[in-house]
Amino acid sequence: MAENRRKEDLEEFLRKVSELEAVVKGNAPPDLSEKTGVNRTVITKDAFNTDTRMGAAVTAEQNSFMKSIEADAAERAARRKARTKIALGLKDEGNKAFKRGDYVEAIALYTEGLAQVKDMTVLYTNRAQAYIQLEKYTEAISDCETVLMLDPALTKAYISKGRALVGQKQFEQAINTYMEAVKHNPKQQKIVNEYIRQAEQAREANSAETNAQRVFLAGDDHASNMVNVLEKLRKEGQPTVYYGGGLAILADMMNDDVTRTLFRTNNGLNIFAENRTISSGIAKVLNGSKGVVELELVMSSIDVMDRSIADNDENLSRLLRFPTFPDTAIGLLGCLSESVAQKALTLLLKISYRPSGLKGILSHFDIQRLLFALLTFVQTRNSGASECIKLLNNLATEDKFTQHFRDSVEDKILPSFENLLANHSTLPVDILSSCLSFLGNTLHDPVVRRRVQDRAELLASASNILECHCETSSKSSSQGVLVSLLGLFINITIDGSLSRDQSEKLAPSVTSLFDCDDHVVVERALTLYSKLIPQSPPVIIQLAEENNIAGKLTSFIRDGRSDLFKGCVRVLALLTQGSTKIREEIVSNKKDLERICSLLDQEDDTTVANTALILTHCFDVKQSATILEGTDIVKTLLGKTDTNNPTIKQNTAIALAKLSMGNQRHLERLRELGGIGILHSCMKHVN
Repeated sequence: MAENRRKEDLEEFLRKVSELEAVVKGNAPPDLSEKTGVNRTVITKDAFNTDTRMGAAVTAEQNSFMKSIEADAAERAARRKARTKIALGLKDEGNKAFKRGDYVEAIALYTEGLAQVKDMTVLYTNRAQAYIQLEKYTEAISDCETVLMLDPALTKAYISKGRALVGQKQFEQAINTYMEAVKHNPKQQKIVNEYIRQAEQAREANSAETNAQRVFLAGDDHASNMVNVLEKLRKEGQPTVYYGGGLAILADMMNDDVTRTLFRTNNGLNIFAENRTISSGIAKVLNGSKGVVELELVMSSIDVMDRSIADNDENLSRLLRFPTFPDTAIGLLGCLSESVAQKALTLLLKISYRPSGLKGILSHFDIQRLLFALLTFVQTRNSGASECIKLLNNLATEDKFTQHFRDSVEDKILPSFENLLANHSTLPVDILSSCLSFLGNTLHDPVVRRRVQDRAELLASASNILECHCETSSKSSSQGVLVSLLGLFINITIDGSLSRDQSEKLAPSVTSLFDCDDHVVVERALTLYSKLIPQSPPVIIQLAEENNIAGKLTSFIRDGRSDLFKGCVRVLALLTQGSTKIREEIVSNKKDLERICSLLDQEDDTTVANTALILTHCFDVKQSATILEGTDIVKTLLGKTDTNNPTIKQNTAIALAKLSMGNQRHLERLRELGGIGILHSCMKHVN
């Protein structure tokens, strides 16, 4: 019974569903209104007909609505584009204000730009930097955090936030912020490390200042006396000799971290700018005065600076940023007093040995002026040249060093080097060697290299030095010069830009060095010679034939001079390419040919590729294939085709093809090893 009831209920439910679907489709039974007994409203078919005029009206209205939306979006995009243009203009104006030190104006302009475009991150980061300059660290941090919500990976925002945290003396948070930047941008590790170093330095400086203040307030006599001397030096009205003596006492008193820190916290450097007697005395020496009193004043001033930076990176940073220091230091290198110039040089050399000091010199000094002053010092002073060269070479170790003077290198730097090389006989050989090494290192910069390549007089002087020291190449002093000079020429020819005449002039001197007993000289001579040959092949190869250069090189291979293998095969590849006579000479000596073949087993890819190239040239000589019968040269060459190095694959395939075509036994051996198919496959890739 219950089962029948459930069945009837289900059928009734399904009937109602069917009727409802019919209504929706416009097919309702004509008596639907009567059956409900509740709602007598008659629903017509047209009410649900999608083809009715109402449906068309709805569709038209929808289309109109979408067009309105699209027009509104286009209008908004146009308005944003216009606002962005205004914001970028305000950013540029703000940057100009920032550069001239008007940070308040810069902030106002950046803020005005943000009123135009609220999500322009560069305006926030630029404004943060301006806030930092005004020591408004909280505002700077707020801007940086806004940027990081918009772009969580922006390194500039992390760095600015870290700097602001350092300003608030929240050193650990600053370091953590910098480390967060590296997580998002690992490639910025080197840049961020410098900011981390600065934060650690600031933390140490803050700790030292707290300790120094504690000692001073506790009444420590030495600390109190040092501050007292500093205050006396600050007051004007005394003769120059008074201040010279006072500075000497001050320098002697700065013998620990407390006194050096108190010198900083009491603005000790300001005495050199604020005390007119002191600043005037220094100016007189810079202008050529040799007065004893002024010279003593300057000597004591340098001592104060020297003592203040000892084991104190914060004082070093302050000194390098001190407005008058860079120009004063450079000027003192050229003053008339040998002792003052030497003392100034020693101070700069000490600074350059410290990483933060070296970076500071490059950041705050006019590098072209400094280099010119150092080169002049080398040529005009009786002593101190070695310290000059050490300073030059320290500078050259810094990344992008040449970018600081590359555009103006022709103004003073290269003329100074020209003069120095033209008068090389007046220089000690160790100084000459160091100067050549420094110049050679700068040639890795393509701009500087092109400028040097255009200096005919400089290149002529360098060639003359080479000829001169080739005659005494057995002396260790000359060998040092030759190593530096060969390195210079190698760097000049990085892009093969020596002229034919220059190459032909250098070649005889370079080949004469193959007999030198210094292996570095020979190695560099081989490298340079391989760069000279392509500049004038007929002339240089003819000289090689006349002087049996190939025989010399094969003797190096015969004697097992592994340090010279790479250079030897590079040169032999060029010589065998251009000379039938040299090919025949090599083939005529079975042992030499077999030794060259043995170089195919070297690990260095360049050596293997050039060895295979030599063999491709030598296999043009008819008897070469016969001479190598009984050796396993086919197997060796075939094995070398199995490589990812395309040059080795090509050279060994060509050598193998020539060898097999020239001798039936080698061809049969190739077949035995199943090498015909391999060779055929390799030859498809031969250019």
